[in-house]
Amino acid sequence: VPALTLPYLEARMMTELVATTVALWGLGFLVGDAGRISLAHSTFMGVGGYTVAIAFGRYHVPPFAGTALAAVVGFVAGWLLSVPAVRIRGQYLAVVTFAMAVIFPALLNRFKWFTGGEYGPPPTKVPRAPSWLHLPPERTFAWLHLVSVAAAVLLGWMLRNLRTSGFGRAVRAGAQ
Repeated sequence: VPALTLPYLEARMMTELVATTVALWGLGFLVGDAGRISLAHSTFMGVGGYTVAIAFGRYHVPPFAGTALAAVVGFVAGWLLSVPAVRIRGQYLAVVTFAMAVIFPALLNRFKWFTGGEYGPPPTKVPRAPSWLHLPPERTFAWLHLVSVAAAVLLGWMLRNLRTSGFGRAVRAGAQ
């Protein structure tokens, strides 16, 4: 409803709120349920965001396929960091993850030819709303909010299922 009724700026802020909520759910599971201290959460969000922006803007990958690709690339990045950090706990894990968060902007600037630097690749085009939504011409951005809300609902459902699964109970037991 906010994306269909509020002005553009306020609707965009609501969309960012939904995206931030999803990020905080992931951080809450990692820090709360798993009992791990991670300061590189924003790095993995950035890896996903850059993957979507580069795939869509430079290689013309459809946005939904780019989002799936971002999940895979984010998983690989997380796995690469977790391999050396698997036996580290407490403040040492915090230092390793903090180092990753500090190094990420430097890596973006080092490979600016590919990433576009800290601000990302220059925008080339905006994903268009599907015609079957019949959005008014001044509200074509509203579908991105609807996609964000749908993704948040799906991820919230997946997180709830993860927490109540055998694996989720084992993660919480390991954190004790």
